Amino acid sequence: MSNEVFKLRIVADTEEDIFADVLVDTSCHFLSLHRYILDLFKLDKLEMASFYLSNDEWDKGEEITLFDMSSEEDEFSPLSMESTSIFQICEKTNKILYVHDFLNMNIFYVEILDLLPGNQHHAQIQLIHHFGTYVPKKMETHEADTNMDQINEIYDEFNEDPLNGDFEELDEDLY
Repeated sequence: MSNEVFKLRIVADTEEDIFADVLVDTSCHFLSLHRYILDLFKLDKLEMASFYLSNDEWDKGEEITLFDMSSEEDEFSPLSMESTSIFQICEKTNKILYVHDFLNMNIFYVEILDLLPGNQHHAQIQLIHHFGTYVPKKMETHEADTNMDQINEIYDEFNEDPLNGDFEELDEDLY
């Protein structure tokens, strides 16, 4: 296992063909792959992201979170990028979804294509082919303003007094 590498293909969810083929050491953890994808596709490093185990239809399965989200009370400890290696999941699936920035949903399809003999002189992750230029999805400023206007409108409606001063003055003599 220590002399082997996975060949991965990372495909951006866009209309254009944008993908990268990389060699990844079998001991590589998902956190390293996450950081590599951030750099390779010029994604915002401050946004949240997760990997999801997937199937042949690319459905979301078990999540691999950016941070360890477990607590002492948890019976089942969710997977985290820091503690989960790619080798650990390769028996479960060869397809993984990577979702970056949950507001804008930059989605990448990661597929384990092959297990190859390794090379002692390579980095933990090595780019072997890259095609296309990815432009990360960002909500347009006017879209954000429109969304904020809609949110404020709903908030204002919720906070309006539904009776709106329709009370008649009470005659204190009646009580």
